[in-house]
Amino acid sequence: MILVPAIAIDEKGYRLGYGGGFYDRFLINQTGFTVGVVFADFLFKKVPTQAWDLPVKSVCTQNEIYLSELLEEEILPSHLPRLN
Repeated sequence: MILVPAIAIDEKGYRLGYGGGFYDRFLINQTGFTVGVVFADFLFKKVPTQAWDLPVKSVCTQNEIYLSELLEEEILPSHLPRLN
């Protein structure tokens, strides 16, 4: 599991980071399960993205855990909400 901090995250799992590109470069070669960590007030329909941005597979806020559509094909607990 890789925890990825963010300023904001959108419903597809794309994140607005802190501007250095560190996590995007790090995640390119990783196969772990990525969890974006963000405050609930900073979940948005869309955030600005670049061609090299990689979405996280789930999002954790202080209130809930969301699973992105990237995991639709895997078996998931039905009680967990999805980002749509």
